[in-house]
Amino acid sequence: MTSSTHTIYTDGAAKGNPGPAGWCWWAGPDSWASGGWAIATNNVAELTAAQQALVALEHDPHTPLVIVTDSRYVIDCLTKYIKGWMRNGWMTSKKAPVANAELIRKIHSLAQARTHPVQWEWLKGHSGAFGNTQADEGASNAALAHQYQRECPTGPGWNGPKPRPGTTEERVRNIPVVDSVIDLEQASQTSLF
Repeated sequence: MTSSTHTIYTDGAAKGNPGPAGWCWWAGPDSWASGGWAIATNNVAELTAAQQALVALEHDPHTPLVIVTDSRYVIDCLTKYIKGWMRNGWMTSKKAPVANAELIRKIHSLAQARTHPVQWEWLKGHSGAFGNTQADEGASNAALAHQYQRECPTGPGWNGPKPRPGTTEERVRNIPVVDSVIDLEQASQTSLF
């Protein structure tokens, strides 16, 4: 792995399944985020952590990205089953709708928008990997906050390298958007090159 690769650890937690749940991604002490819900499943929390990690790095689609998770479910959904689900109209081999299909589609779309394929890595949970421990604690704290109706820690977000001002990535990121549609009048005043 080169120093220009971003590595983000993700985790989800549910206190009951379903129950109060939380997610967290962690890339360093000053680069992490978490959130949660009063009720969700552990699988939704695990997937959301991966989705939010990808959202955090939308501004930097050209740097290789490694997402490390202790969730076999996340790894299998995004590397093993997704092609079959897409081919079968998001139905399982038993002709049932894929659970969490909307969230999996969002993650797939975010991953496909990156220049380099996202590298998904599995590691055993609670194995002592520092990043995994931090993501686990963040997800658990978010779930507990919702369980006890306290303020949920959200983290500082991405504070890693950002595109240099004046680069194509920076100019594209600053195109005015209105309701997810480019405002052509405003965008025509923004030079992409």
